[in-house]
Amino acid sequence: MKPLHEIAIGIRGRFFENYCKLIGKRSDDDGATIRLGNLMAHNGDLWTDIVLLKHGYLTDTGTFYDLYGIAIENAEQYTKSEIMIKMINKRATMLANPHRFFGQWDKNLQSDFDHVLCYFDKASTENWEQLGQDTEGSTPERQAWLRINWV
Repeated sequence: MKPLHEIAIGIRGRFFENYCKLIGKRSDDDGATIRLGNLMAHNGDLWTDIVLLKHGYLTDTGTFYDLYGIAIENAEQYTKSEIMIKMINKRATMLANPHRFFGQWDKNLQSDFDHVLCYFDKASTENWEQLGQDTEGSTPERQAWLRINWV
């Protein structure tokens, strides 16, 4: 339940800071707590949502699939890779907050997403690590991943 602890602190800190701002009480963090809380509340968070579903705090597996593009039954395998978590969270964030991005989640990004998921599903752990270390975008999978994460 560790992810929930950090999320709860971020969101509740935002609540307190917003109130202080409303009543004119001075804060020492220059809005950092509010920005962090906003990110925690409005961004996709694969880890947290897996925990919430597994413990029954959330039950809508259809919405999980709609947001993250993966079934809850297969979700944990993607948490082994930071780059997969980042890509999957980006998809959920873009779908839930279409006004925040210059581009919309479209069929091209979905095609890139599916391509990277397919690669990940078939690749070895060593290949996952290589994909994460490819800073040049030298493989089609890394290029697809970069297109998603640069939006």
